[in-house]
Amino acid sequence: MGYKASLKVSCWKEHTCTACEAVFRYPMHRQVSAEAATSQAAEQAAQKQAIAALTGTVDVHPCPVCGWIQPDMIAKGQKSRYFWTLALGLAGIGIGWFPGLAHGWSLSAAAWVSLAAMGAASAALVTKAMADPNAARARHAEDAARRLEEGVLRLTSPGRGSAGSKDAFELPKSRPATFLVGLAMLGGCCALLFAAAVYPGISGATVHGNWYPSIVGPGDTATYYLADSIKSVQGYWKGPASVTVTNAAALGLAPAAGQSEVKLVAKTKASSWGTSISGKSVSESSNRMYVEVTLPPDPTLAGKSLDLAIEVKARFPKMVGSKAFTDTDQVFAAKTAVALGAPGVGGAHASLSMAAQVGSAVVLLVVVLLFNAAANGLKSKAEATDIHPME
Repeated sequence: MGYKASLKVSCWKEHTCTACEAVFRYPMHRQVSAEAATSQAAEQAAQKQAIAALTGTVDVHPCPVCGWIQPDMIAKGQKSRYFWTLALGLAGIGIGWFPGLAHGWSLSAAAWVSLAAMGAASAALVTKAMADPNAARARHAEDAARRLEEGVLRLTSPGRGSAGSKDAFELPKSRPATFLVGLAMLGGCCALLFAAAVYPGISGATVHGNWYPSIVGPGDTATYYLADSIKSVQGYWKGPASVTVTNAAALGLAPAAGQSEVKLVAKTKASSWGTSISGKSVSESSNRMYVEVTLPPDPTLAGKSLDLAIEVKARFPKMVGSKAFTDTDQVFAAKTAVALGAPGVGGAHASLSMAAQVGSAVVLLVVVLLFNAAANGLKSKAEATDIHPME
């Protein structure tokens, strides 16, 4: 059994202004908690965390003499924005990516959603990184004067005074390469996502609503979703799938040896179950029946349409009562036509989409790390701080 200890600590946090050298302080309050095997160890751990919280963090207050916001204060705001931007950006990319992987929507739709998330994250990162809070220095000085009157700030030493203040550092021009590299990486990923989103339109291939990917060409392996749904326990089913090219003669396709028709390589789900199905929640779910089809690799078929007859002889577990099931057989059939684009156009679109989605997530992480390192560099430009006990 672990022991917990919580502490509420307060102190005066003291800064030396990097612009006018004034020394000022403000009250700092922190609450920490720790857990350990013994109560004494928990208390000691909480005390260490309290010291770290008081000495290693800052609150944002402008200098009461010249209105300058210190580098470590600016870095705090930057790093917080970077963290939340990373979290929300990755979530947005995931919202676009994972439903796309599950064929919940088209690759183009997934790319548009991820592009919106990446664009918003890029804008948030760049605007925060390039912003200079001290551009509003006069307003900050007025705010600091009000806090000084209210006792929120205390002036220990006036330093050289506001007339003697100087621009002690520049934001973020002190590290231009970091931001230029980050901006280029973010822009490149946005361009890649845009390319993935518009690829079907510029490829010249016909877009199909029931196929995934929505554009296909000779040699592609794609999934066709039938209009019928199958309702089965846990979404399980299996069985042979058959896809026949009914206009094969007109296309110059010859059947394989020993066959009278041109049949394509096809399969559907191949679930396995025994005499019992277990799980936290065993129930029936309804899913679209599908077949995964490998199209003929003949490049001369580009620009032509294949008429397909699809049949799936499905076996699946069907609920009987509330706890039992029985294996049931059902035939699903459909006819459809698929217009082929350039050879491998569907695979190219899938690869481009995957590269754009994964690349965007990785680049967003790398850029946040770069910008965070720049914020740490900015933090190091601040004067050393000190803490004092509350009166």
